[in-house]
Amino acid sequence: MSESLSSLGGKVWTIAIAQEKLDDVINNSNISKAQLTKVTDRFKTKIHLEATEVDVIIRSRLLKKNDVAVMKLNEHYQNHSGKIADHSGLNGATKTETVDSFVTYYPFYQNQFGLLQNFLFGRQGYASTKVAARGMIITTYDILKHEIQNEKIFNVATGWQIAKEAQPQPPVRLVNRFSNAETILRNEKIDLPGRHLLETIHFLTEAEVAPTSLSNIVNLISKHQKTFMVHKL
Repeated sequence: MSESLSSLGGKVWTIAIAQEKLDDVINNSNISKAQLTKVTDRFKTKIHLEATEVDVIIRSRLLKKNDVAVMKLNEHYQNHSGKIADHSGLNGATKTETVDSFVTYYPFYQNQFGLLQNFLFGRQGYASTKVAARGMIITTYDILKHEIQNEKIFNVATGWQIAKEAQPQPPVRLVNRFSNAETILRNEKIDLPGRHLLETIHFLTEAEVAPTSLSNIVNLISKHQKTFMVHKL
């Protein structure tokens, strides 16, 4: 493909991305660098993604806002800071929202990214930098594209939305439990999606950061910073 595009006189950039540095893949295998010269030499500019840059990329690219949005989010925080503090607070996850973190990470809360990384890679995932970097960025993009882009303004990502995109193909045993919960709550005429409830619990359980307490489940299942009726739970 790169050879074909080169016939256009350098008018097209060819960009390749991977889960790991190609040099590391070659060094950790029995492949000879000489055999791959034709491939590697096609890409004269090499930009290696490091895990320390993941948060910067997510904030400055995927979550970047224009001036009007920043102004509206600042105003919303000033008017609802108490509700936002209650809604974003999770027992066991000590990070609390400030006006800066709220504006920067919206439509997420900052502490949700710690839960997401653990959900994706477990507690050891903090050291698994090469795969974790890509996984965090791709999952954040999928959540924004598939779950958030049509939400009402000031709604935030929920635990079940994060779990749904972070694990698009859960084990069959979980799918069956999700379906059973949906059926049970519907038959009981409880106005709460059973699947969303169990997905939220699953997210908390696998993240292993905050306990699956009632308050944590309630905060993560709701999109709104408002009083949430929990007696039906």
